[in-house]
Amino acid sequence: MKPKTDLVLRSNYDKYSKDGYGTIGRPITLLSNFYRIENLPNDTIYQYHVVIGDGTRVPRKLVNKIWNSEDVKKFLKKSWKNCVFDGRSLLFSKDKIEDGATDVVVDPDRPERKVAFAIQRTSNINLETVTQFVQSRYSLDPQVLGGIMFLDLLLKKTPSETLYGFNRSFFTGNRPYQLGGGLDAWKGFYQSIRPGQGFMTVNIDVCTSAFWREDSLLRVLLDYTNRHHPNDLERMQLAAIGRRFRLLKVTCQHRNNAGTALSKKQYSIERFSSGSALDETFLRRVPNSDKEERISVADYFLEHHNVRLEFPNLPCAIIKNGAKLPLELCYIVKGQRYSAKLNSNQTAQMIRFACQRPHERVKDIEQFVHSSAWDKDPNLKEYGMRISRNMLDVPARILDAPRIMYHDDYEHPRDGRWNLRGKRFLITPDRPVRSWAVVCFLPTRILPNNKIENFLRTYVNTLTGLGISFECKNPRIYRQDPRGNLEGLLGDVIKKTADFHRATPDYLFFILDSNSPEPYATIKRLCNTKFGIPSQCALRKHIEGAKPQYCANLGMKVNAKLGGVNVHLEPKSFPLGNIPTIILGGDVYHPARGGSGASIGSMVGSIDLHGCKYTAMSRAQNRNQEMIQGMKDMVVYFLQGFRHITKKEPAQIIYFRDGVSDGQFKQVVDEELAEIKQACYFLSPKYKPRILVCSTQKRHHARFFVKKPQDGDRNGNPKPGTIVEKVVTHPFEYDFYLVSHPSLQGVSVPIHYTVLYDEIKMPPDQFQSLCYNLCYVYARATTAVSLVPPVYYAHLLSNMARFQDDTAKDDASSVASGATEPEEVKPLRKVAPSLKTKMWFM
Repeated sequence: MKPKTDLVLRSNYDKYSKDGYGTIGRPITLLSNFYRIENLPNDTIYQYHVVIGDGTRVPRKLVNKIWNSEDVKKFLKKSWKNCVFDGRSLLFSKDKIEDGATDVVVDPDRPERKVAFAIQRTSNINLETVTQFVQSRYSLDPQVLGGIMFLDLLLKKTPSETLYGFNRSFFTGNRPYQLGGGLDAWKGFYQSIRPGQGFMTVNIDVCTSAFWREDSLLRVLLDYTNRHHPNDLERMQLAAIGRRFRLLKVTCQHRNNAGTALSKKQYSIERFSSGSALDETFLRRVPNSDKEERISVADYFLEHHNVRLEFPNLPCAIIKNGAKLPLELCYIVKGQRYSAKLNSNQTAQMIRFACQRPHERVKDIEQFVHSSAWDKDPNLKEYGMRISRNMLDVPARILDAPRIMYHDDYEHPRDGRWNLRGKRFLITPDRPVRSWAVVCFLPTRILPNNKIENFLRTYVNTLTGLGISFECKNPRIYRQDPRGNLEGLLGDVIKKTADFHRATPDYLFFILDSNSPEPYATIKRLCNTKFGIPSQCALRKHIEGAKPQYCANLGMKVNAKLGGVNVHLEPKSFPLGNIPTIILGGDVYHPARGGSGASIGSMVGSIDLHGCKYTAMSRAQNRNQEMIQGMKDMVVYFLQGFRHITKKEPAQIIYFRDGVSDGQFKQVVDEELAEIKQACYFLSPKYKPRILVCSTQKRHHARFFVKKPQDGDRNGNPKPGTIVEKVVTHPFEYDFYLVSHPSLQGVSVPIHYTVLYDEIKMPPDQFQSLCYNLCYVYARATTAVSLVPPVYYAHLLSNMARFQDDTAKDDASSVASGATEPEEVKPLRKVAPSLKTKMWFM
């Protein structure tokens, strides 16, 4: 049934603004990494649209060259100095500049080569509207957005001239930390203009990023491929990894061009050649003749530059204009960010490099603020912008931890942690585990049966203690080669297990050698879609350790996969009370840059009255499409599931949406909320539950630091339950920051919650307690987690759903080069019906 068009709501944030503040919890004061802007520019700011050339994309280096040219300076006259230019098409100035255009000579040696530079005024910005906005007297309109954009660019102008800048992050490149594989980690600083309550602020944070090492391309290739000598590099291997090096900028240096302009000229790599420098040839004009002849790259460098290649058998780097450069003469230009996914070793190194204790982070931020010398910045002084050099104090509250309920016991966690000792899961499978098997992908000589059997004894005893009964305590162990036909092998194991136990396997247990994508991905795909049997994987090192704590961690996942529920909030700690409420979580997975496959929209929906048990659904959608497609059908499925299991119809819907930016909030309300309402209408035109939509964000740079030791945990971070909703939050929208988890290392990242739409009208204390308390019932942990579980489950679901996508490939293994063609979005393989009411994605 098609819904009526008047069901499509449009965003109206004024309607869902703050309705007071929370009051419960112990009040404290924290330091924040926000700095107050004490004085905004008083001038009217004029905004201009800049067109360079024919309006198509121009390389940043060329844009900078044009912008700093004498022709542009002459055209803009004295206004050039105070102009704030974004390096693309947006320009601000306090001067009125006449619309017009000029031609720019890019290369003095080629005066005939000219590029057009045109400018046109588009609007006037009164920054008084920004002041009124942060005082809740003016809405967020183009005037305010333009003013904030101008302030952001003005703040960036000076560091952009001296540092390596990427959007709002800046790096010096000093003291690089080697990650391996030809990459370095750099530490830098992030800065952003943010609205606060009553004033604008500057958010300053430490940031880290991976960069290509400034080194010989040949040495980087050896490091990247884990080879020790250039002769070990294989042409096929270089061709396969060529896409990783595409667009990497290099110079060509040798002894006969040292110190010259030619040695500094930058080239952009397209790919690596299939032939060697001896084999690769090109046509050149014969000296003193009109004839052309073919010459190899190696011979050309010998004749023209008097350079004999040391490794002429290696391929060449083919650059954008088709020229070919010997690998051994190429040097990587400093300051190029590595945008692809790091491998596991590099990720571990990056975490080690980036990890800081809170007081170290504060020190680094304060050092950056000191070195920025805002009071002496000529660009800020030009516009009269003043920024405090002191971190803002913010009021906060520490909420009490909830009590949680197991089968026959209650637990009141301390510092966000507890353990399972002496506890039984709240709800376990209806019948004992009767039919199961172990599949080991390692040979007996590496992992003998006696070690597996020793682990299984601990495993079965531990899970039995947690309330999961086993009729079969000694499952059969099968050995399989991971390189074989897994579909046939697993089908055979399932048949043998079913025949032996006279029952379909309740689940299968797999032992793997490492965390590598295979055979894990194939196991999950087959078990979740073809066979419909829950699966649990474990690594060899944990089997050998046979630790009860590890077995208990597995037990939490297994119980959820078999349909059980580990823990509930006790009734007094569940803010929703007896009102039947379905909780939804949504997220979208996007393939890494360079990878293949579609984006995947994932949602989970609760199917109990306590917000602890969830069913799930994923769908492939257009690549990089952030709004979840086909959401109406998903929500219909969740509502029907809730009604079928609980025998009640949800009176309320709470939807937590992760992964969207501030600029996409309106789109979530306009599109995804509309689909939720359409799903309700589809079930019945009279069915109109109250709905609340809340965004969750973890990719932000707000950080909070304790001023008194008693207000923090053992690592110096804010304690679990710390909530910030004043000073550095939005002037009038309903948002807050919540630290709900105990810190393991580094600086705790609070989750930023923003209520986008609210028909339920829960008081702030009630909704904030709900968000915090739910973090204690995440099925895989005995610690409070940092994010509400439905969003965590949507993350897990997205990762698992990738294995259902037949078009997706590991981005590191793809060989394609050049521009990517739009891919046809193929449906994901369907999850087997037998798993739909179980949390198979755990």
